[in-house]
Parts: sequence; C-alpha cells; structure tokens
Amino acid sequence: MPMLSGMPTTLYQIKLKTKSDLLDKTFIVEASIKEFHFQNTWYQTICPICKDSIFRRGPQWYCSVHGLIEKPGYIYKLTVTIADTTDTKPAIVSETSCRKLLKSSLEKFISDNPLTNRNTLPSIMSDQKEQTKTMCIQMLRALTPDNIRFIIIDIQQSTIPPETPVPTTPGQTLTKRIRSDNETPEASESARPVVRTLTFTPPGKRKCNNVKSKHQITKTITNVF
Repeated sequence: MPMLSGMPTTLYQIKLKTKSDLLDKTFIVEASIKEFHFQNTWYQTICPICKDSIFRRGPQWYCSVHGLIEKPGYIYKLTVTIADTTDTKPAIVSETSCRKLLKSSLEKFISDNPLTNRNTLPSIMSDQKEQTKTMCIQMLRALTPDNIRFIIIDIQQSTIPPETPVPTTPGQTLTKRIRSDNETPEASESARPVVRTLTFTPPGKRKCNNVKSKHQITKTITNVF
C-alpha cells in the first residue's frame, strides 16, 4: 500500500480556512473515526448501468429502466464523524476508503458473507472506531457557499508511533501522625515523645542527709496514729 505523503494539518486549522482556501485542495490529517452514520442501510444495491436503486423480484434483481439485472452493483452509504485533538468534523467516506476499512471489495464481501445484514455495520468496520488513522480529505463542491462538506478520499492506519510515557521517580512522602476524631488534644500532646536527662551519682558521693534510720521511721509512723 503506498504511503500517504504530505504535511499533516489539524481539523481546527482546516476549520479556519475560507472556501477559496479549501477548493481543489487535499489535506492530510491524523484523526480517528468517532462514529459511523447511515440511514437504514450502510450500502445500496444499484443498477450497474444507470446507478439507480434496484429491487428484488424473487431471486432476481430488477431495474425500473433496464429490467432484469443479472449482476447488481453496490455502493456505500456511509458518513462518519472524525476527530483529532483539536476538533471534530463530519465527512463522507469514499468508495476507496470504505474498501480499505472493509479490507475487501463490497461485492466480494457480500459474496463471501451471503447473510450480510444491510442494516448492521460489519464488526470489521465498526471495530476500527477510535483508531488513529492517516486520512486524505477534500472539500466537496457544494451548491451554496455556506454548505461546506468534506469527503475522505483515502485512509490508512497511522504510521505515527504512540508516545512513550516518561518514567518518573516518585517523590518522598512525609509521614505525619493523624489524630483520630475521638482523641483529645491533651492525649495527642501526651503521645509526643519526651526527652529526659538522667543523672547518675556514684554510691560513694551520695548525700546521707535524707537517709533516715529504721528507728526514726518507726517513731514517725507511731506519732501519726
């Protein structure tokens, strides 16, 4: 698959441009599909000659202009909402882009999956939501100047590598004693460590003034009673 080349821009930068700036220009954006949109069916069965819708009669297809159709054609009926880090924008999905999202032609996909439900988008496409992709978008020529619409003309998986997170060293955590709700300030203060200075006097240097004899102690007790 050839790589989409060019200087990427953002959806917001495109939003700031005037219609004359957008006309006949192709822009490359790195964006993701936020949502797929379709009315009733995500593809339509058409006449390969006039491209009008055709209808079934039993096992056969009929065109209102060309009659019996042996091999019908198919076209996508998909729009999407795309987004990058700057803005969101609705866009039509081209046949080329749909084929790349489906990873097959629509004819082959329906042939390989005969029970394909036209009312439900295949998971192979819906699972690609939120994936960053490189998209080429153009402005569609509109009838009125205010009606600016865009189409995704090509799409592929983004080649920009994801950012690697830079490891960080956790900072030091200060340990702090938390007082419980039932704890009084006095109890909290008493829980703090107290530094005491102890002195030691050798036995030979102790004062004996406070030492009383056994007789003095007995006499004191007797006088009390």
